[in-house]
Amino acid sequence: MTYRQRIQRILDGGVPDRTVWAPRLDLWYNAHRAAGTLPEPVRNLSLRQTEAFLGMAHSARAGIVHRLVFDGVEEITIQRGADTIRTFRTPVGETSATYSYSAEAHKLGVRQILTEHYIKTERDYEVMQHVAEHMRFEADYERYPAYDTEVGEDGYPLVVLGPSPVDLLMIIWLGYEKFYLDLADIPQRIENMLAALEAGYRKLWDVVASSPARYVMHGVHFSGQMTPPPIFKRYFLPYFRAFNERMHRAGIKVAFHADADLTGLLELVAECGFDVADTLATAPLVSLTFDEARRVWKDRVVVWGGVPSTILEESYPRADFCRYIEELHAKTVGRPGFIMAVSDNIMPGASFDRLLWIRDFLKVNG
Repeated sequence: MTYRQRIQRILDGGVPDRTVWAPRLDLWYNAHRAAGTLPEPVRNLSLRQTEAFLGMAHSARAGIVHRLVFDGVEEITIQRGADTIRTFRTPVGETSATYSYSAEAHKLGVRQILTEHYIKTERDYEVMQHVAEHMRFEADYERYPAYDTEVGEDGYPLVVLGPSPVDLLMIIWLGYEKFYLDLADIPQRIENMLAALEAGYRKLWDVVASSPARYVMHGVHFSGQMTPPPIFKRYFLPYFRAFNERMHRAGIKVAFHADADLTGLLELVAECGFDVADTLATAPLVSLTFDEARRVWKDRVVVWGGVPSTILEESYPRADFCRYIEELHAKTVGRPGFIMAVSDNIMPGASFDRLLWIRDFLKVNG
């Protein structure tokens, strides 16, 4: 079987002929390439070739089927030193967000961090309400077939749709702290914003459902600490249940990005109807264990993850690392619902020798 065939079988509820090892290697690879420290065996290889050398499926996460357009809104991006400032200019005013990175982070290829959110004042709400009411999603299907062909049998193309309306508001437009303060003090502002965003996103659903994509990801960073069950039930569950039902009617599988601690949210995630937990974070990275997730989800949600990035570091005892992989493999081999990957990325500090160890272990035992 090819990697694509194996992943397709897993997404369809079946069991492949061997374990699929499909982590995200790009952060590790790009950091070492930039620093000139790629290990000798892969020094002259591309990312795709390095994945193959390490026995990995291609992490195919660059599918595109839509574009976001704002009517009557000007988007301006400027660079100021290490900061990127993104501004929305509208007929009712303008507001900006700032993304920053340190020199070291830039050297390692780490993404910028959002350091200033769009909504800081009451006036900013008016600006962003206008943005929410004037967003439009358009089909952009032309590039997908070529990307599908490029991925070939080495992986399974994923279209990343990004955050949901409440994710967008919590994480990017307001930030968690201001979201919760304003939810207590001016709840109608929050409700009005979400209503406008969800109306816009419903148009995205139609675009995606009619697209050639068969696998999409929507929703990010679900966390039992930051979005506890009462909040998740109110603001996440209804939206995602309806979205997933719409995608399933179109024959599309749906993942959510599971790189935070899902303690307390496992059953609610299953109720949403998700097919895959992408890069599921587990102990010792977070408090949630792999066994807890599988006990609640059984085979309802495919775990695409299960390997905490921290155990790949030299600081984590090698014997414990080997034992973790061996036990994870014993729990999952020959069973449905599992693709081995790392949460969230293989980090720049990961040991190349440990990546080789996993490759050789799966070659013998996969």
